[in-house]
Amino acid sequence: MARRGTKQASPRPAGDCASLGDAVGRAARFESIPPEAFLAALTGTGVPEWQAEGLVEDYAHYDRGRGQRRLTRRGAAHRD
Repeated sequence: MARRGTKQASPRPAGDCASLGDAVGRAARFESIPPEAFLAALTGTGVPEWQAEGLVEDYAHYDRGRGQRRLTRRGAAHRD
């Protein structure tokens, strides 16, 4: 459970997507795509390849349930 004054940096994309949809008043759903397709989408929109590869790696950790952390109001990360 997060301490008071913190928020969870969620690796749960389906829940985050639903929250985003609620916030903008439109239906939204999460669709998982293969890492190669994610990399191609990122580089296809101009993200540098080194940065896109890092994002693909980050999301691979989220898929495995790793990389969860809490953020304080000042943005400092704390591992759970």
